Amino acid sequence: MYGDRVPRQNGSAASEVIEPHEGPYSGYCSNGQDANTDQLQAQCEIFSTTYNPDGIRMGNKILRQRLRGPSLAKYYPPRGPSIRELFKQFKHLELEGENEEFEDWQEYLAGRRQRGKAPPKKKRVPPAAPHEKGKK
Repeated sequence: MYGDRVPRQNGSAASEVIEPHEGPYSGYCSNGQDANTDQLQAQCEIFSTTYNPDGIRMGNKILRQRLRGPSLAKYYPPRGPSIRELFKQFKHLELEGENEEFEDWQEYLAGRRQRGKAPPKKKRVPPAAPHEKGKK
């Protein structure tokens, strides 16, 4: 409509026109780079920040945060040994005991198998030898 010329809209006369080299984009060099690029790079180097003139999301905010894993590990108490581990540890004493949780689980699975709702058994077939193609 106006070509390369843009009408001025800051309350001055409507017939007045801004040339492309004037106005808010006048700080740009002829090759399209910002005149302050060197200044921004130096500033980022001095203050140890990332030079990101395009504003691309790089995840620096997340990566600067301290890790949450150690504090979560401290919050929850350490897990005690399971009954199975205790049986293994004291096997040399020949103690007898029952793992009620395991037996209850086996009973639950047996009931599901009767109703046909249990997962299928794993195949116990040895892997077949690969046959050679092209030979007769």
